[in-house]
Amino acid sequence: MASNMPSGIYWADLTGGDLGYTHPASGSSILVSGLHVSPHWGPRSLTVTSDEKLYFCQKDITSRCDLDGSNIEVLTSGAELPPPLGFPDNGVYTFYGLSVDENDEYLFFTDGYNDQVIRTNLDGGDITAIYAGSSPMGLGGQRSLSLDVTNNHVYWMRYKENAPNWDVSIERSDYDGDHLETVALRTIPNLSSGLPIDWLYVDSYRQRIYWTNWTDKVIEVSGIDSGVDPEIIVSGISDPSAIFVDVDYGEVYWGDMGSGTISRSRFNGNRAEVVVSGLGNPKGIFGRLTPLVEPEEEPVLTPHWWMELRGDQIVSTFDSGLFEVNVRVWDVVGGDNTELEITNSGCYRIGDTGAWGWALSNLPSSNSVAIKQYYFQMITDAGDSAYGQFLIER
Repeated sequence: MASNMPSGIYWADLTGGDLGYTHPASGSSILVSGLHVSPHWGPRSLTVTSDEKLYFCQKDITSRCDLDGSNIEVLTSGAELPPPLGFPDNGVYTFYGLSVDENDEYLFFTDGYNDQVIRTNLDGGDITAIYAGSSPMGLGGQRSLSLDVTNNHVYWMRYKENAPNWDVSIERSDYDGDHLETVALRTIPNLSSGLPIDWLYVDSYRQRIYWTNWTDKVIEVSGIDSGVDPEIIVSGISDPSAIFVDVDYGEVYWGDMGSGTISRSRFNGNRAEVVVSGLGNPKGIFGRLTPLVEPEEEPVLTPHWWMELRGDQIVSTFDSGLFEVNVRVWDVVGGDNTELEITNSGCYRIGDTGAWGWALSNLPSSNSVAIKQYYFQMITDAGDSAYGQFLIER
């Protein structure tokens, strides 16, 4: 996420043909309008970069503009793409998922109708099809796309006719298309009840994949290499249509076409709330709001200090000098904090590294989900403190 971007939510409305911005203090505003040629061909994906550019795709072009919607420039059009594998180019393109790796200066997007995944430079040049499938023109294709920038991997959702059924999968490859593999696969009898894997987001920091399940009206999450055994974290969504993850604040955002809203919750599904309303079909989501802190607790940020799980110990760097350290650890159950106090006698210093560890054996365990999210505060007897969070999969 762009660390210097202003607080607020950027969104794409497919049916309205708009790119917009919502801030709790000022409400919603339209940045760019008229981006659709029909209710189904408006903007589908967007992202924001640290140089304050908004990248987006619609029907058959990728574009970028300033954060206020000005200075729009077209980057790539469908007519510039290589023809679909083994099929004639009939001039039809449907761009869906889009994502940017700022470090390597790549833009990736899917051409769903022609069953392709495309990589370009950030200015739209050097067009390369890193994946060209064999099921274009309605027999299969891609929708959403997300990047694991830590490992230079591209993930995309793909559906394909496998008569008499349909296969719906999450595919992964390197940035150049090598090492292609299927991460998750579900087979369904038809597409009429929706796609069990639709819009996805990769959390590079925690190595997890979040996705919307259109069939069951839920959001699911799994480890990056165990997508066949996901966990439901949000349910009861009328018509899930988009997803975004704020990895720093530990929050997931989703669009709901049925209600025309964008909502968010904690990773464990708690504290769900609507943050944008009045949309037609929200697709792209990107942004940050004041964190959903638990009652009477300070904002919880992903720690910038080093921490890891060692057997049955949590180890975290906390430069406390010669002071003693106490730790508070808590989770959230039904909106209430379940807290554990760990005194200095339960913590141990790791040499002169500035790192401290504490035992996991007495952590709160009433959180019923398999992937447990905990928050902690480390406090010295001099009054210094630091907040953080960690996830444990039991």
